[in-house]
Amino acid sequence: MADQLAFCDDWTFDVPIDVDGESRALHDLERILAVRPRLLLLGDPGSGKSTTLRWLARRAEAYRPVLIPLSRWEKGQSFAGFLAPQGPPEELMLLLDGLDDLGAHPEPRLKELAEWLSEANPAQVVLTARPPGPDHFDIGGDLTRATLRELTTSQVHAIAERRLGTEAAAGFAAQVPRSRPARNPYLLTALLYLFEQHPGERLPLSAG
Repeated sequence: MADQLAFCDDWTFDVPIDVDGESRALHDLERILAVRPRLLLLGDPGSGKSTTLRWLARRAEAYRPVLIPLSRWEKGQSFAGFLAPQGPPEELMLLLDGLDDLGAHPEPRLKELAEWLSEANPAQVVLTARPPGPDHFDIGGDLTRATLRELTTSQVHAIAERRLGTEAAAGFAAQVPRSRPARNPYLLTALLYLFEQHPGERLPLSAG
């Protein structure tokens, strides 16, 4: 649902991100990667990290996109062996989702991954993690950190209006004027779905 609603290619709103301390819009990532091809995308659960990787993969032109959930990298398997079927690294936009999914003691696997990326030198690399991300993660070259931020109230209203229409969106906005869950793209999608399916009922305004 979140992919269909909150990250459409028409970009009628800008999801806010901080890029090394600079405020940008999420759709700027393509231009950022062109000049800073090593990027760590940070965000809370539901903030849009995985959806952003899918969006980048759909729009890739210069390099072949390979989107891989790191949860599929099995313990005991080398990262080189895990990635081998994907082709020459220098031709790849490598989209690695979930540095947090490498197990209870990820340090050796993080080190192996960093060493492989540094030696293989893929054309572009985007990794995702929850804040604050791993410490001392050196993959060769400068690693840009981009942090997904919550949607603003005006962005929430714009999404609701596009999904529901003007009149219904006003009713939705009246229920969630400053709701924290509504500022998370995934939770916002769930709230909009509940609003459509159960008109007249109060929406749950806690994240639990």
